[in-house]
Amino acid sequence: MKSRATFFIAIALLVPARGSDAPQPYQWEPGSVFREHTFHAGAADDGKNPRKHFSEIDPGSKRTEMAELRRNPRVPRPLNISLAGVVRAELLPEYWGGHIGTTAWVQPNRRSWIPLPRPVGTPGSPEHYYHTVLGSRAVPIRLRDLKDGENTFQFAAGPQIWGSFDWGFYWIYDFTLRLFHERRAEHPSGRIANLESGATLAENPVIVVAPQPGAAPIQRIDVFAWYEDFNASGSGFHREWHGQTIHGRPYQHVGSASAAPWTVRWDTEWVADQSEPIRLVARIVDAAGWHTITPIVDDLRLERGGRRVMLVRASEMPEGFGVRAGREMSCVLNVDRLPGRPSRAQLKLMTWSGSHAKRIRLNDTQLSPRIGREHDFQVDAIEVPADAVKAGRNEFAMFSSTTHHAAEVDWPGPVLLLEFTDP
Repeated sequence: MKSRATFFIAIALLVPARGSDAPQPYQWEPGSVFREHTFHAGAADDGKNPRKHFSEIDPGSKRTEMAELRRNPRVPRPLNISLAGVVRAELLPEYWGGHIGTTAWVQPNRRSWIPLPRPVGTPGSPEHYYHTVLGSRAVPIRLRDLKDGENTFQFAAGPQIWGSFDWGFYWIYDFTLRLFHERRAEHPSGRIANLESGATLAENPVIVVAPQPGAAPIQRIDVFAWYEDFNASGSGFHREWHGQTIHGRPYQHVGSASAAPWTVRWDTEWVADQSEPIRLVARIVDAAGWHTITPIVDDLRLERGGRRVMLVRASEMPEGFGVRAGREMSCVLNVDRLPGRPSRAQLKLMTWSGSHAKRIRLNDTQLSPRIGREHDFQVDAIEVPADAVKAGRNEFAMFSSTTHHAAEVDWPGPVLLLEFTDP
């Protein structure tokens, strides 16, 4: 085995320089066809205990409590695939970024080490911010690094390069290898049938998909939207294709249907009014495992009568937003103008081990601390008293007294959603 120094010098050459990262949301290419192969660490989830996962630790860590884990690093994880007709490949990891400053890579078939996605658009180095990536940011894989039959994927953790307490460490829930193919007659196809580009969307619109089966019956359709909303992908962009995966299945997207008439209702109650057009697309999955992408319906406008919803993004997001042992941290939500008194308000954020938070507040108003899961991620929507919001600077803060794991707030931080009811 290479020495620790040699190993990390070699893979450091593969890490893109700061500023070279680009957001990698789903690349919706109409007509594209692919199959997905997911490695399951274990899909058990009772809503209380952490989801199944495997972990990686910096093998050079000297922490005595991690001695057992250090003895077996970078275990090969197998996936069996066929490369017949494959034209492109990408890996979609589902992982918690781990202890702040941890560096992370994946290696297919003992070939090149590839850095896992990091936060994008951060004021400082991306390693300075907590993040959880759930299958929404792809890692390109070279076809020459794959083979027919069993392929192995090894993950690696390096030392903490910032905020070090000698514990470079992160979790991988699952990962999916997506293999793109050339289109053939046996593949499914379809379209969004009840909307055309330039149409107007009413509140809570119903999207009708008309799938055309190929050689196998249709099993599921998933609908995704490009619009501005809370950013849970860690890309740092609030306007993107929203939707993630957990255990290889879609999560936080517009919705799915598993039977005819293949309709999905989009809950837009807290979707902000959009200054730019919305896009919709559907993914059709058949019983043979083929996925195909419908044409994109573009230039859509959301029009709702009697109410408006405003989205306010976080700013002054601190590095390492994690609280424990009597610490409080905060960020700012600047409301440039209040076009009236909000009728309702909601705060939305993604945390890891958020249940360790003891107090959450907006300005001087204490909010419900019942958020998050212990040692796991969760997206929460917290009800905010409308009179707690003020024009100008609003401060969101979190406090924890635990001496155990910190309650972490993921990049790019919370958003504040404000509802205004027209007279």
